[in-house]
Amino acid sequence: DHREITAASCQLNSSFVITWLCAIVFDLRSISMLTSGVFFVKREPVEILVDVHPDKGLMKVGPKTIALAEVLDIYLRSPFFLGFLSFCYILGGFPWALGSLTLPSFESHPSMQVYTQVMGLLTLLRELLGPGLFAKAFFTTQWILVTRPEDRDEFGRAFLRRGLLQQFIAGSCLTPIILAS
Repeated sequence: DHREITAASCQLNSSFVITWLCAIVFDLRSISMLTSGVFFVKREPVEILVDVHPDKGLMKVGPKTIALAEVLDIYLRSPFFLGFLSFCYILGGFPWALGSLTLPSFESHPSMQVYTQVMGLLTLLRELLGPGLFAKAFFTTQWILVTRPEDRDEFGRAFLRRGLLQQFIAGSCLTPIILAS
């Protein structure tokens, strides 16, 4: 079946175009967040200065200053761990929104609709949790699977550090008020 395609036979639905533009914006936003905040496409050398003087005791990483008293632990990670973490971030930058819109256009088995829905769900989760979605899932799974109580208690200590508990309580009290208004 050969049909001639002309400009008159092509109709463009405005909701289709708006949906595709939104998908492009979602995907490009995630990719730009990853290139600027994780992978640093513009590689400029970062100056690191460690001052161990007893009066100061600080570490400067670029413009950020960290007191050495705040550094509680130093962890060395394997190359496999760092490679897997990079893979998680790359997976978060995958164009899930465009993929979920493109997949139904392939004439395939009806069960492919499930894959489209999964990709759409991943798109929504990425927009809610950011492009580090898979890295966050990786770290969460690591924490859930630990068996030592000391490691599990570290989550509670991190939660209480720097006013996070107060922010959580304020947010949980203000959210119903904001949603009800």
